[in-house]
Amino acid sequence: LAIRLQEPATLTEARRLVSKVMRAEENFQQRRQTRTGNPKPEKTEATQPMEDLIRE
Repeated sequence: LAIRLQEPATLTEARRLVSKVMRAEENFQQRRQTRTGNPKPEKTEATQPMEDLIRE
């Protein structure tokens, strides 16, 4: 995947480019998890209270 590294002409074009990069990163992470056999960690009961504290 080649991504242009020049200044986008418009805000819409910039948003489109950011979207494309984010999708590429998600796809990369999914492929990496599939290959290593390590699924994305699920939220556990131990992590939930910590997230609740952060939001407060």
